[in-house]
Amino acid sequence: MGIVGFSFISGRRFASLEIFWRLTRHHDLRPKSRFPSPRFFTAVQLYYFLAVVITLSFGALPAASQDVDKAVMFSAAVIGIWWAMCLMSVRMVINLIKAGEINEDTAYDWFDRQTACLRWFSLAIIALCLGGFGLGRSVDEIPLVSSSVTLQALYLLTPTVLVISGLWVAEHRFAQRLGLTTPGMAATFRWILLMVRATIAWIVVPILAMLVLVDIATLFPVSDAARGWGLAITMIALAVFGMPFVIKRAFPKTAIDQETSEWIGAILCETGMSNCKLVVWNTKGRSYNAMMAGFFGRFQVLFLTDRLVRDLNRAQLAMVILHEVAHARRKHALIRVIALAPAWAAGLSMQAMIQFLMPASALVAWGPIIGNALSLVATMLIIRQVSYFCEHDADAVACQLAVPVSKCVSDVPSSVDQAGRSLSSALVRVTEGAECARRPSWLHPGITQRIEAVLA
Repeated sequence: MGIVGFSFISGRRFASLEIFWRLTRHHDLRPKSRFPSPRFFTAVQLYYFLAVVITLSFGALPAASQDVDKAVMFSAAVIGIWWAMCLMSVRMVINLIKAGEINEDTAYDWFDRQTACLRWFSLAIIALCLGGFGLGRSVDEIPLVSSSVTLQALYLLTPTVLVISGLWVAEHRFAQRLGLTTPGMAATFRWILLMVRATIAWIVVPILAMLVLVDIATLFPVSDAARGWGLAITMIALAVFGMPFVIKRAFPKTAIDQETSEWIGAILCETGMSNCKLVVWNTKGRSYNAMMAGFFGRFQVLFLTDRLVRDLNRAQLAMVILHEVAHARRKHALIRVIALAPAWAAGLSMQAMIQFLMPASALVAWGPIIGNALSLVATMLIIRQVSYFCEHDADAVACQLAVPVSKCVSDVPSSVDQAGRSLSSALVRVTEGAECARRPSWLHPGITQRIEAVLA
């Protein structure tokens, strides 16, 4: 994909604990070792996407006189009960292990199911705090918060982060009780920080950056039209030029041998991407992942993890690289952005229609939240369809690119059939020992579907 592509855990709906558990079982990580870095999380999970978008949508609730103290008090009480429920789920499963009624594998499966149910139930808890108790409506009642859209977003996101943290604490607590990680509050706190970086930060940080720009723009005495154009140009520039710069420095890097580096460079050169920079992530040999960041020229960066470079043979690695090149050449990142326009246009149209048809109705005040809900549903449906198309298209184009590249670069499959088989074997290799990674997800078709398509 334009931002995240061929990935070991692409589209997986794993809880953080599941990743650690699988790595512990299949890659001989010793107990008491640190949890693997959340840099393994490469796809924006549906749950976190919904949690953040739904949270910010509550800022569109119609204003009303609200007792802020009561809203905060009731929300805090519910979040406290929520944390108790999460920790109780840990204790129930651990007690069954101690009683000898289940083994650790069964305990993990039980706990994973409990966590999955709690995760989706947490969206209702978030809605209760922001909508039911009125935290979302109380934004205008706090003088400092009401004057800044950035502070409003942070205010709305606070209960959401606290609710989600209850799940992370429970997962970490479960691992502690099984002796899989270092005990103590400090270790749990570090884990929460790592999970924030790995999950919601990739959604929240760009949104907050945009809102900071909006706050800054309001300080200039210019017309609304000039302010809007200035914001649009600045955001586009940051997305095109700033994003690769930030991502390139967000991950630890490692060096690879010169021969392999030159071989990868030759593939990029033959595909017309000679200005693309190569960066190898240092995941300490734990993760299979690759992605292309940026939109064009020297502002594009190809990321490969150390394990991917180490474990795949040349033909397989070539197909992973060509898959990412295909995403870039076919402008899949831009297609995804453009595809979302109808979804948000539908939401705005709904608001306008309500105002036009029922100008005197109380429903007008609810127009923004109704429009946001419609846009959210449309976004989920469109993103899924577009993402599936982009993945299949990148696979097909990668197989076609392999043929001309093989004439100038060694170890690249020389026919479409050979390219398809090498890509298929790479897909199987990077999902070995992780059955769930092979299933279809919200953003990625299943491995079986992709293999059948490239071998057809």
